[in-house]
Amino acid sequence: MYYLEIISFDHQEVERICCAAWFLQNTLQIAFSCPESLVVQLDKAYDPKTGRFSKLDSASSKSKPDTGKLDERASSLKVWSPQPAKPAKAKDTIKCFASLDSFLIQNDLTNSGESILALHPQGKILLIQKDKLPLDLLKNNVLCCLDGEAIPESLNRFEVVSHPNFRAFMNKRSDAHILLTANLSLVMSCLMHDSGNWILYHPESQIYNLLADYRSDLSKALLQTLRISKAKEALKERANLELFHSLMQLEDDSYSFFAEHYDDYMSHVNYEQWIDKVLAWQKQYCGRPPTRIIELACGTANISTRLVNRGYEVDACDLSVAMLEVANRKVNKPNLFQAGLTDPLPNKEYSLAICMFDSINYLVKSSQITKMLQEVSASLAADGLLIFDISTLNNSQENFEDLCNLQKSANGYLMHQAWFQALQMLQRSSLHYFKKQGFGYQLQVEQHTQRVYRVSELAELIARSPLELVAIHSLNQKANLYPRHLQSIDTKYPRLFFILRKQRHEQAV
Repeated sequence: MYYLEIISFDHQEVERICCAAWFLQNTLQIAFSCPESLVVQLDKAYDPKTGRFSKLDSASSKSKPDTGKLDERASSLKVWSPQPAKPAKAKDTIKCFASLDSFLIQNDLTNSGESILALHPQGKILLIQKDKLPLDLLKNNVLCCLDGEAIPESLNRFEVVSHPNFRAFMNKRSDAHILLTANLSLVMSCLMHDSGNWILYHPESQIYNLLADYRSDLSKALLQTLRISKAKEALKERANLELFHSLMQLEDDSYSFFAEHYDDYMSHVNYEQWIDKVLAWQKQYCGRPPTRIIELACGTANISTRLVNRGYEVDACDLSVAMLEVANRKVNKPNLFQAGLTDPLPNKEYSLAICMFDSINYLVKSSQITKMLQEVSASLAADGLLIFDISTLNNSQENFEDLCNLQKSANGYLMHQAWFQALQMLQRSSLHYFKKQGFGYQLQVEQHTQRVYRVSELAELIARSPLELVAIHSLNQKANLYPRHLQSIDTKYPRLFFILRKQRHEQAV
C-alpha cells in the first residue's frame, strides 16, 4: 500500500482525483494538503459511502492567493483524507502537486521561486522562476535558450547554446539538450499539446505534479507518480529523459489509448448472448443462480454493467487504469477496482468468477495461469464456478496470422496489425493511432502479446490446481467438448469456454 499526499487549492481538482483513485483503493491511499477553509468544505461535501461530492459554490471552492497574508496562508495547509486511512510513516508518504495551477499558487504563497522541469519523450524544458537554479541537475546537460531571453547570472560559468525559436531548438535537440526559459506560456502550450506524455517535476522540493489541470487520465497519472517517485534519486544529478520515459510506461498495461476506442472496436459483439450462455452454464454446472459475481480483466465493463442491469451484485477489476476510467463513466457500473489476473481478490465468497474475451491469453507464462487459478479458487465459495474463454490456434491461423487493417474514427485513424509466431505460439498485435491534433496528427502506439495455448496444456495446468475442469464449450454448440474431443478441438473452433468448479472439500481446507 502506498500513501500519496497531494497539495491542492481547488475543490474540483480534489473531486476529480478522488474519483480517479476510487478503484485504486487496493493500491494506494490518498490525502490532500489544502487550505483550512477548503478542508471544512470538503468534509461537508464528501459522502464516504458513494465516494462522491455534493456541489460547492464555485467562488468558494477555489482558494486564491491572499497577497496580504502570504506567511499565514503558506502555513495554513491542513491534511484531509477522503476515507479513514492507516497512519503512514513519513518515509512511506509520497508528496506531489495536484496541478500546475496549485504549484503556482503555492509558489506565490511561499515566495520560493521554485523552477519546473518538464520532461517529454521528445525533449525537456526547465522553467526558471527566479535566479535560483538546480545546478547539479544542469551540469550534465547541454543548456539551450531562445534568442532574446535573459540568462540568470548563476549560469555564466556554463556554455549556453542559443536558438532563434522553439522550432529550431526541437529540430536540433538531442536527449542531452535542455531548454531554459522564463516563458510560462511556452510550457503551458506544450502541456496542452500532448499532456499525457509530459512529466512535471519540481527539482528543489523533489516532488512531482499530477497535472490535473491538463490530463484526463488521472488514474494513470497517480500510478505513474508512484512509480517515478521510486526513482527520484536518478534526477538528482541528471534529467535522464530515456529513463523517465520508460518509467511512464506502466508494467503489464497493454491497454492505454486504445481503451477510448475499445467499445467501438467491440461493437459487433452480442454481449447479451455471451451473458445468457454464461448464466446457463452456471445453472447447468452449479445448479443455482449466482449470488455474487466477479469479472476479471473486465476492460470497459461491458459484461459487468449488463449483469448489474439484470440485478446481480457484481465486482469487476482490471489491470489497465485506462480501461477502468472508461468503465467508471458508465451508468449502473459494477464495483470497480484495479487488480491483475494473478493478484489476490478482496472477497472470498464469489459464486461465479468470469474472465472474457481471451484475457487469459495475455498470461504468457504457465506459472501465471497456475497463480491465477490459485487466487480465483481462494476467492470462490464452495461449488463456485470460474468461466473463461480462450482464443485458439484456429483463430490465430484463420483470422490473425497476417492481418493489417485501417479504420477511420471521428478524431483520426487506427491501424491494426497482427501476426502469429507459430514456433513460439505467440499472437502479436500492434495498434497505431494517428490522432488529429491541430493542423497535424499525434502518433500513439500499443503493443499486445498473447500466448496461444493448446487445450491439453490448459487441462494439465487445471488438473494441478485446486479447481476441477468440468466442461469445455463453444459459443454456438450445446455439447460439452470435454474430455472426448481434445485431440481436434484446437483447430476446429476459434474460441472455447472453460468451466471450472471449486469442490466443497477445497472450501474446508
